[in-house]
Amino acid sequence: VENKRLEIKCFKIKTRKRKEVASVFIQHPQAKATILFSHGNAADIGIMSFHFELMAETLKVNVYGYDSESTKPGHPTPGDVYADAEAVFKHITEDLKIPPSQLIIYGQSLGSGPSLHLAKLHPVCGVVIHSGLMSAVRVINPYLVRTPWYDVFPNIDSVKECQSPVMVIHGKQDQIIHVYHGIRLFKCAPQIKPWFVKGGDHNEIEIRFEQEYFDRLKWAIDDFLDIYKSKPPPESKAGGRKKPANPIVLQPGESSTRPAIEEISSNNKSIGSPGASGRPLNVGGSPTRNFQFEENEQEPMVEDVGNTGTATIPRNRSSNSQDTLSRRAEKEALV
Repeated sequence: VENKRLEIKCFKIKTRKRKEVASVFIQHPQAKATILFSHGNAADIGIMSFHFELMAETLKVNVYGYDSESTKPGHPTPGDVYADAEAVFKHITEDLKIPPSQLIIYGQSLGSGPSLHLAKLHPVCGVVIHSGLMSAVRVINPYLVRTPWYDVFPNIDSVKECQSPVMVIHGKQDQIIHVYHGIRLFKCAPQIKPWFVKGGDHNEIEIRFEQEYFDRLKWAIDDFLDIYKSKPPPESKAGGRKKPANPIVLQPGESSTRPAIEEISSNNKSIGSPGASGRPLNVGGSPTRNFQFEENEQEPMVEDVGNTGTATIPRNRSSNSQDTLSRRAEKEALV
């Protein structure tokens, strides 16, 4: 599709496993950041091209998408998927000369696996996990305490080593990966305010809730950039030579180049001190203004964020196991 405002380039990249990855790079002339997008297993960069262009136009960012081995015929392994992501990251930072300080890693559904793999190896501006999973086995049994040796994409472990702030997006009515996964990932991450979408399913949040989706991403990107500038992360630990970094999240009252952040008010869900952009910030740095809650509804939050009430997890499934999981999700989200 021709777009006179955006510049679109396509590449073929070789991985360390001697395989090729197809990728597309969409450049916005006024881009303030670049999103590295890892899509789910039921998509490819052709299907995602319209969303990539809309994201670039709306957010004024560059968007880099690629097709991993997980979307190709054959028998790909998690190692193949990780190798693809590492090759893409190297291409962006070394060949396209985009610094990690301007890079936001975005993983949707199964794409959360390679995204969190990169995020634990490289300090970047920020990470977005959209409808992500704790791990493959936990989709079947979410109550596992330890990750078994045969599990793949152990995101619940990777997110604890993430060197950048993480925003979690997850639908409350997700029929494929329960919202409990999103809540657990959020609790383990160096986070900014999440978005648990009332009425949102697995594949439709960016479509049914398009305006709010882009508003929240726009604010998150601004906060990622502000946090990175105020507290630059350590050097990349690719190869596992360095210990995990401390979460790069501003704390209440912390002295920095941006104004101190005050505690959340449980009455009006607003913050006393504005950030550099003039918007009110929460403990993690994300905006709360302009979003209205329905009567008696509380946004799903956990103890690290503030006293905002109890999460409401819908129980609209007939399965007893799903009802149990929903009750567990509600308990985990208690403040």
